[in-house]
Amino acid sequence: MHCARVESREGRLKRLGVLIKRARKARGMNRVEDLADASGIGRTTLVAIETGRKVATASMYSMLELALDLPIGTMERVVAGEAKEFPEAEPRQSRRQREEQLYAELDAVVARLQEIRSELHEIKIAEEAEQQGGEDEGRAHGTG
Repeated sequence: MHCARVESREGRLKRLGVLIKRARKARGMNRVEDLADASGIGRTTLVAIETGRKVATASMYSMLELALDLPIGTMERVVAGEAKEFPEAEPRQSRRQREEQLYAELDAVVARLQEIRSELHEIKIAEEAEQQGGEDEGRAHGTG
């Protein structure tokens, strides 16, 4: 009979650190400082958590989960042995990528506004031509 090996709390904490590091990098935060900035947790503390040398508080877990776009409670489930992995997430865009995306969207909006302005101008010209045509017709019939 094969017995499943029960992972120790220390083992789960080390795995949690590996998962945090993997999640950080998957989200484009290649430096610990990037996660420190995003979470509000100090760099030294994060290094200790990522290496499994420090147990984080519940509030630190929440701050990390928010910074890594993880469901609240994910890290505590790993530490408790209820979960072995984090849910997959899309990598975050860098600020530069997001800026480029926003400028591209803005350019598309500006182009569309120019098309609308041109169409409105054409409508105005058509209306003026119709009014002018009506006035010319009225003069021809002696009403203008």
